[in-house]
Formats: sequence, structure tokens, C-alpha cells
Amino acid sequence: MKQLTLKTGGKLEYSRWVSHEVSGAGVYVPSDVTDDAVAYVMEPVSIVGEIYVRDIFSLLDCNPLLIEMFKRAYAAEYLQETKKAIAEAYTGQYDPTGIEYLELFYDWEKEWETEELRGVHRLWVGGVGYELRDDVVEDGYLRYEKGTRIRWAIKFAPVGHIFNLPLRLNPEVTVADSRDITRTLHTFQLPSPTLA
Repeated sequence: MKQLTLKTGGKLEYSRWVSHEVSGAGVYVPSDVTDDAVAYVMEPVSIVGEIYVRDIFSLLDCNPLLIEMFKRAYAAEYLQETKKAIAEAYTGQYDPTGIEYLELFYDWEKEWETEELRGVHRLWVGGVGYELRDDVVEDGYLRYEKGTRIRWAIKFAPVGHIFNLPLRLNPEVTVADSRDITRTLHTFQLPSPTLA
């Protein structure tokens, strides 16, 4: 079985089975393909260890073709910003209004008339707050209950604010009804996205 893994530091490894010519016995042999990531962009990738946003930029930095591939997603501009910005340190200490980690997640929708699935070709990213130790009350109303997490949009966050945050994959896919996106039609697991 061939396998692609992304590791801390932005290292990309591809393991393939190598058989001994005479005995037929074999082992999986990993090889570093970090500098050739574009050749593996459509392969399913497993995340090994703790990955940070900075690791993704490290992988981009040594792969000009990836930067070109993701030109429409402003890969070059974000990479430039990482080189200029002062990155905030990540302490992991509880902060009820802070982000504990960034989550890669699937956001699929089933069109009720055509029964087509929409949004299946990409992962989304959002901030996930710390598990709240107390209720959060705003203007006299309970906004967030103890034990829940606040979800944060990061679309306009400076790269320096998220650069050192952990990045985690949520393999659960929920398929929402296009007529009522609060209604979940299906839920299933998709553990290995492609590198793209």
C-alpha cells in the first residue's frame, strides 16, 4: 500500500512497498517528497503528529508549482505575508475568547431538486475556541453554554495571528439540505483528504 503523510515541519513523505528480489519479503520504505509535493497533490494524505499553519506555508515555500496551482486562493500573497508579519506565539493556555486550534472541515450540501452534492471538492477552515469553563452571557442573554466551544471565522484574520496555531482535520462530513442548511441529511467519515 502506498501512503502519503504530512508531518510536523511541513515534511511530506511517500511510503511504498519494496520487495527483496530473491526472498520476496518486503517493507514499506518512506521517501521525502517535500520538494516534489505537486506530483502528489491528488493523493490522499494522512496527517501525522501535530501540524501547524506554519507547516503548510513551509510546504508551499519549497514548491513554486503549488503556489502557482493555488494562485486563485492567493497562495503567493499569503506566503509573502508570512515572511513580513510578526507571528503571534501560541501558548495553548485557556482563553474563553481565544482560538485553541484551526479546523479543516467539510461543508457539503445536497441540492433538493437535482440531488447533487455541492462543496465536495474542498476543505474549509475555521477557528475553534477552547471548551468553555463557564457560561458566556452577553447583554443579559446566554450566548454560549459551559462545555461548548465558540466557532470563529478567520477569513480576515492577519496571517500572523494564525501562523502558529495547530491545524486539525475533522473527518466527519455532514450533508445539509439546501432548503434548510440547519437540517443534516447524512453524516459519514472521510478520514484522508487529498493534499490539494
